Amino acid sequence: MPQNSENRKELNLSRALIAALKRKDNALRQYAYITSHELRSPIASILGLVQLWQEHENDETFCKALMAKIHQCALELDMVAHKLNQVACRQMDALSTQEREICQY
Repeated sequence: MPQNSENRKELNLSRALIAALKRKDNALRQYAYITSHELRSPIASILGLVQLWQEHENDETFCKALMAKIHQCALELDMVAHKLNQVACRQMDALSTQEREICQY
């Protein structure tokens, strides 16, 4: 009987590990999506706006308009950074103490 009890413990531990890994995988997929799509968009915009600025640096009115757009993109980046932080915090909060211990191995 002790062998059977030990096998059950190992099976339960394996199931808990699989469940924790699936949750971590889902969190990483969400994180990757946000970084590859939502984060990339304002960065690409800023890069394009800086290039325009360099091409029209003598046009003060145009450069002021570009600065406003760059500021808007920076605000978008800030929102995405907050969103990424929330995703990470939610995932850490969702893990039980046992799952945290399992995931440390």
